[in-house]
Amino acid sequence: MSEPDILVCSSCGDSKESFHFSKSQLDTTNPSCRTICKDCRSKYNKSFKEANPGYMDKWRYNLSVEEKEKIIEEQGGTCANENCQYGLDDDHKLFVDHCHQTGKVRGLLCHHCNTALGLLMESPSKIEGLMYYAKKHSDV
Repeated sequence: MSEPDILVCSSCGDSKESFHFSKSQLDTTNPSCRTICKDCRSKYNKSFKEANPGYMDKWRYNLSVEEKEKIIEEQGGTCANENCQYGLDDDHKLFVDHCHQTGKVRGLLCHHCNTALGLLMESPSKIEGLMYYAKKHSDV
């Protein structure tokens, strides 16, 4: 059995086995590649997000913090699905719903509605079919 690869994190300076580093950082042929352990990368990502609120929404959807807050206000702080009423608090986040073809932001959905819409491929006929199925087999 071979010895594990030991790498030095360029951030904390600790020597660690290779499984403590992401695979993309194990490219030793790239001289500009900085080897940063997963713990240090996680700490950096967390501090970056705290220092740059709304960065990912701006990058992904060209949606500013102010624009997102306006949408939240217009939706009453809840999921854009009017039958959901999923609230906005520390435990519940609203996610940007957008058209995958145009990139246009449509609103903010809770995790459940956003995931369901994506899994149903945003197909009105699939959504209607599933709604019919749920009603047909509902005990209520």
